[in-house]
Amino acid sequence: MAKLINMTGQRFGSLVVIERDENKGKSVMWKCQCDCGKQTVVESRRLRSGNTRSCGCLIKESNSKNYTIDITGQKFGLLTVIGKGARLGSTEEVCWDCICECGQKTTVRGSELRKGIIQTCGCKRMSHGEIKIRQLLESNQIPYEYEKAFDSCDSLVELILPAKLSSIGDEAFKGAIKMSSITISESVKTIGSNAFEDCSNIETVTFSNSLETIGDYAFSGCSKIKELKLPSSLKTIGNYAFQNCSSITELVIPDSVTSISMGAFKGMNSLVEITIPFVGKSIGSTSDSSNGYGVFGYIFGETNANVEGTTYQDFNRLYASYEYFYIPKTLRTVTITQESKLDVAAFYNCSFLTEINIPETVTSMSWPEKIAATTSSTVLP
Repeated sequence: MAKLINMTGQRFGSLVVIERDENKGKSVMWKCQCDCGKQTVVESRRLRSGNTRSCGCLIKESNSKNYTIDITGQKFGLLTVIGKGARLGSTEEVCWDCICECGQKTTVRGSELRKGIIQTCGCKRMSHGEIKIRQLLESNQIPYEYEKAFDSCDSLVELILPAKLSSIGDEAFKGAIKMSSITISESVKTIGSNAFEDCSNIETVTFSNSLETIGDYAFSGCSKIKELKLPSSLKTIGNYAFQNCSSITELVIPDSVTSISMGAFKGMNSLVEITIPFVGKSIGSTSDSSNGYGVFGYIFGETNANVEGTTYQDFNRLYASYEYFYIPKTLRTVTITQESKLDVAAFYNCSFLTEINIPETVTSMSWPEKIAATTSSTVLP
């Protein structure tokens, strides 16, 4: 049996052996005092071989001082590293100051950045699936936009969207109450639902000439917009898309539009003149017992109650079907550009209108005598 060598008092790197400790299996263990002040228990052979030279503090010091890779400028999710940060809590790990795409600053441990555990300042929680999708899109240079990306950014004043952006996500800028101007890049084809809802200080909007779809409630509550120049590329306008845009006095819907959903222009209570490609939901729309798709009031929204500001339209005599529509009482002139037929009661009870211009494309008209009697000037084809 080999004789045990007493190592008490011997130094191994930063460690000085204090005394023998309880064996660990067949391994002889020694209690050591480290120069940093901490005590540790080390296996005899690791001391003699030089594999262990401290309580662990030398490794931490080496990692933090000598072998730290500078990741300043690198991007992790929505975070961009701007420099080394203060240590967090009792951790010995290097931490980094980052700025999030929302503008907030935060400090994150390096390992949490590298492993993708933390990708934002907390403004947008991302699942690992979302992170993978984002990485895939970015690696293939595919443009995209987050839903709710700038939701409630109430300090945003002006918005100029980048080139190559193909869509604006749902609720992307909802509630950005200080924003007064929007310029939508030429590549944008879709504006998502509620994208700019309640941006109550927007005064000017410049649409892209590629825009095809405006989603539900997209500009609802944008009460300071005075003029809408909708592009000739536009095809679809969603439910209540421009609800309560109450400063608009004149509106021209381009002939490219093929569908206008319920209440798209509800609350446009200053509207005096409107140009539309058709009456109701789409070209040749017909009302039935359950809807008023073919009447003028459809695009202004409906209610089943006779409340102030509404107009009664009896859109189907056969089924005794009617609704009250929020047609602006300020409205005087309606110009239709490419309708094929006017449905029963299309302009029924719109006595406040002074002029309706009907195009030659209309080949079918129910109750033309009632339409003519509705206004002081009705131009029939």
